[in-house]
Amino acid sequence: MTKKRFAVWGLILALCTGTAGMTTAYAADKTISSVKLQIYTDLEVGDRIGDASIDIDSTTAPGGGIAISGSTDRYQIKEADWTTSSSKEISVGYQPELKILLEVTDSDYAFKGTYRSSNVTVKGAEFISASKSSGDLVIKAKLKPIKGTFEAPEDAYWKDNAKGTAKWEEPDNGGTGQYEVELRKGSSKIHTVDMTQAGTYKFRVRTIAKTSKQDDYGKSSEWVESDEIYLAKEDVSDGSGRNDSGTSGNTNAGWRKYGNTWYYYYP
Repeated sequence: MTKKRFAVWGLILALCTGTAGMTTAYAADKTISSVKLQIYTDLEVGDRIGDASIDIDSTTAPGGGIAISGSTDRYQIKEADWTTSSSKEISVGYQPELKILLEVTDSDYAFKGTYRSSNVTVKGAEFISASKSSGDLVIKAKLKPIKGTFEAPEDAYWKDNAKGTAKWEEPDNGGTGQYEVELRKGSSKIHTVDMTQAGTYKFRVRTIAKTSKQDDYGKSSEWVESDEIYLAKEDVSDGSGRNDSGTSGNTNAGWRKYGNTWYYYYP
């Protein structure tokens, strides 16, 4: 009977000593309720995303890149990468996108399940979404529209084989599809499409904002001016859509766009 009692006490003692060295893992009992980040930008029109570096935990953007700050004693910025194609060249108003990975640094805290624009602030950018990945938090955002000057049309000229046809080419980058055009006779601006007097004419064109929003970050391009052409008396308009010879003028008078080219048609 005594031997059995010793065996039982020996088993209890072994269990106690076996568990003494074990460490119990506890889940964090506090959650991070909100996240605040700030992005500083030094990107310009014409920069390529693949050449734009990203500095973490800095308040000074590197030349042609961005900086991100916002680490706290509870979480820190682990890494950040562009999600916009590296070959993309920045144009006026473009908003490059990126993802920012945050990790918890205080074991008493954890990221909660859901984050929205109400509890995620990204100054200098617009919040897109937030999601968890293996305990980390992935934030997607897009920069505010890049400010700059719209690119001017490539050229402005009168078409040789089509009398009275004015043309210009859209810029390869930085265009808006909206243009301001001035028709001039000598040094005077013509306010109607009717050319009622013989003389020398030319036009000039520039790229302008297409929407009121574009006015906030884009400046009109420089003017591009055409060569001069001479309009003889027999080719002028009488102001009613007919020329002096009595033949009907062009009923499609004014500026018309076909494809990527704009044309000016005489009355």
